Amino acid sequence: ADTYVHNAESLLALLRDYVVPAGVKCYRISSSLFPLSDLVGDDIFNEYARIIDALWKIGDLARAEGLRLTMHPGQFCVLSSAREDVIQNAVAEIERHAWVFETMGMPKSPYAAINVHGGVRGGADALCRGIDMLSSGARSRLTLENCESAYGIDELHPVALRMGVPVTWDSHHHTFRGGSLPPGEAHGMA
Repeated sequence: ADTYVHNAESLLALLRDYVVPAGVKCYRISSSLFPLSDLVGDDIFNEYARIIDALWKIGDLARAEGLRLTMHPGQFCVLSSAREDVIQNAVAEIERHAWVFETMGMPKSPYAAINVHGGVRGGADALCRGIDMLSSGARSRLTLENCESAYGIDELHPVALRMGVPVTWDSHHHTFRGGSLPPGEAHGMA
């Protein structure tokens, strides 16, 4: 728990002392803010007021300064996996990210985005089923990001329309998996 308190308080200090004074308006919080939290259990967060206090202060600072905060779960967060245990772990991971934003008092919208990749290539139906497993708080913050190996914007666009989940366009990933779709058109689709 001491590591979690340290990380939350350090993030607050980083944002307050460096990010905001530098005029940065969008900051991606590390998904390793609470390492191995999947093994520790969610009760640890509710038992440590200092974690919750630091997260609330981060949210206050972000709202006061117009600082947009986002998160991006790691590569093993795959909502479209063929393995049920992987899907369950992905849902739990996204829910923990949503809890962080909820505790900060961030909006239940893609403004406080949890960016995830589509996962397994050709698994659009599985991706939709995985999205359906999320709580409304997690789903309201979810965005689908194109990637270089499995899903381009043109492949995510139908999922986005079907599920009501926005797509965020990563120009770097598009360079490697954009097909014949020009960057401006891909950006427009997102």
